[in-house]
Amino acid sequence: MVDSILCPVCSSRVETVDHIFTECSDLCALWSRIAIWWGVNCPSQLTVDSLFKWADTTIRRIGQRKAFDVVILTAFCCIWNFRNDVIFRADSPKKSMIFDDVVHKSYVWISSRCNKAKISWSCWLHNPISATILM
Repeated sequence: MVDSILCPVCSSRVETVDHIFTECSDLCALWSRIAIWWGVNCPSQLTVDSLFKWADTTIRRIGQRKAFDVVILTAFCCIWNFRNDVIFRADSPKKSMIFDDVVHKSYVWISSRCNKAKISWSCWLHNPISATILM
């Protein structure tokens, strides 16, 4: 049982899947930061479905598309973990850390799961699209 059906992050609207991942004013800037980091455009209509299809509509090379999909899935995971921390932890988590978590966790997942390419942390930070060119 939770105390309220309102979004635990912004407390302004009822929490739904669409709200927490794409409409919450406190969290939706994450998608813009990911777009800037990867040098791609955000979906014109920000929905959960458009985020799942984002890589298919913006990135041509299959390895880069797979890496970008990992970033998107990692972002969903980090948003959900942040939401749970807001509800269940005594100390308040920092929204500014969500993007850093996405970058770090997606790098760890990709570099530990992909045997084809060795991606440097520096390249991943500064130009992930070129870091994944050999994937």
